[in-house]
Amino acid sequence: MITAFVVDDDPFALKLTRLILEREGHRVIPIPDWSAVSVALACQTPNVMFVDVNMPGLSEDRLVEIIKSRGERKDLPVVLLSDLPEENSRDRADQCGADDWARKPLTRASARATLSKVLPRDFSNETTAIPSRE
Repeated sequence: MITAFVVDDDPFALKLTRLILEREGHRVIPIPDWSAVSVALACQTPNVMFVDVNMPGLSEDRLVEIIKSRGERKDLPVVLLSDLPEENSRDRADQCGADDWARKPLTRASARATLSKVLPRDFSNETTAIPSRE
């Protein structure tokens, strides 16, 4: 089972992303603001993090820097969640050191595709066989 942290200040987006990932068979830890990220990471290290690019009070590049600042987390996959146009989102992900980006709202198909890109094969194949309705 994959453990994913989802960081988003929008309660609706946080809940929707959590539900999508849970329906794919993953364990999700929802984090409603950037200040809780350090506390959550001190308790456990997820297999992947999904981070909203428009979090108030902290830019995505600073948040990615905080996440990957410790040696044991430098390879932790970070995926930016964005409702910006694709070109802008891809550029932002590259500039801040994120591993990938996904369009908001996340769909089951985009969750699968993103996880298969950023996780090692043994993790990315750990999905449940729930038929897609997209």
